[in-house]
Amino acid sequence: MTIQESAKSTLANMVEAHLTSLVREAACVQRHSKRARYHPTSSFSASSNTAGATGATDGGDQNGVLRRRLAAEDINLALQWRGSEKLYATSIVAPEVDSHKDNRKIDLQAYLQHENQARAPSELALTSHWLAVDGTQPAIVQNPASLLRKKGLFHRVEEEDDDHVALSGGGSANTLGGIPSQDPNASSTSSKTGSDVSVRQLLPRVLSEELQLYFTRITLTLERGGATPTTRRQQDAALASLARDAGLNELVPFLVRYVTKQLYSHLNQPEHCRTLIRMTRSLLSNPHVHLELHLQELMPVLVTCTVAEKLYSKPSENHWALRCDAAETLVQACNMFGDEYVTLKPRVLTVFCEAIEPRKAPATQFGGIVAITNFGPKAIDAFLLLFTESKRHLAVSYWEAWENDLERATLTNMDRRLEIQQCQQALLNAMAIYLECVNQKEQAERIDRDGLVNAFGEKLVPLENGMEDY
Repeated sequence: MTIQESAKSTLANMVEAHLTSLVREAACVQRHSKRARYHPTSSFSASSNTAGATGATDGGDQNGVLRRRLAAEDINLALQWRGSEKLYATSIVAPEVDSHKDNRKIDLQAYLQHENQARAPSELALTSHWLAVDGTQPAIVQNPASLLRKKGLFHRVEEEDDDHVALSGGGSANTLGGIPSQDPNASSTSSKTGSDVSVRQLLPRVLSEELQLYFTRITLTLERGGATPTTRRQQDAALASLARDAGLNELVPFLVRYVTKQLYSHLNQPEHCRTLIRMTRSLLSNPHVHLELHLQELMPVLVTCTVAEKLYSKPSENHWALRCDAAETLVQACNMFGDEYVTLKPRVLTVFCEAIEPRKAPATQFGGIVAITNFGPKAIDAFLLLFTESKRHLAVSYWEAWENDLERATLTNMDRRLEIQQCQQALLNAMAIYLECVNQKEQAERIDRDGLVNAFGEKLVPLENGMEDY
């Protein structure tokens, strides 16, 4: 195929302009990336080639020169800047050869084999892999954290109550108001708590003075209590701030740790525990806070406040309200994160099913019934209205057992009678929610109405949907 002379000159000019522009842009990229190569040279070659190296260097000395030579990355970035396709080239720099003295012949095949040994650069891309399966991180190449677990290496932040860990450097991190101090020496220790487990003490997250003041004000307000109208208004304002303020994610670990420590150490103070439960509910209601990272700390203490056998120092204290508040907060957390963690609700419901067993204390049974009721009519149908081996509802069996306990309990044992009556009231509330939310057709298919009427008697009448007919 023949090309006219005018077309040849036009094509050559276009190619020259394109290459000139590309090289200019690549040089701009190379200059901004500060990529330069230092080429060491002997004193003899440096002195003999001074004139030839002056045009290609930006600086040098008697031992080497600094060459700003374009690399394949510069060309690729310039092409990417233009939106063109990349060039798959390597950044191997050819050795400096003195053309006046080295007239060796180069074997082209050997040179190509040497070039092919270098791996071609891989293009940047994204790939998906499993971070965790059912809460367990798989041991794959993409998850480097599994290598640390195989070596038995764990990282954690030292806290003021970690007295069971013996640090070789001595002492735990200093704290002020529940917040680790900014002591740089507190993070330089490393110790071994076992034969093959190494513990590295990390530097705690440095909080700003504003966040430290915020944490102090919140905790002092909650610890002051709500004995007077003024302190109650202050508590309400503090909890409302936790429920709506943004920028608290750095403070969330310290708030969660404060709640858990306070709840575990004040289980015999129902009113203070109710305030802490309200604090947890405020954090759950805050759309700017990510509490799913701290569920492993919050869920156990919420379950404890719901089904623990003793949550009071005096029987006259209202620990029943604490159990109800803790159950509502626990169900709220399950509803928020149950879709993301599919095993969360089943595990919690399993604990509550064990809590309502006949061998448990009445207070524990009360907490289990209240929690199951908050999960809705389906949970009530599955766990409270299921049929036992005697072809009766579980609720009927419990009600009859409680009636027998009330007959045997004397008038002097008022605490026992109060516990049983609270359990009966919780069961009646569960029956009311079920009968209100389930239509008559499903009720006829799933429950034994005659058995319920015989057990509950006239107490069942106000709970039905057609209560206006009576």
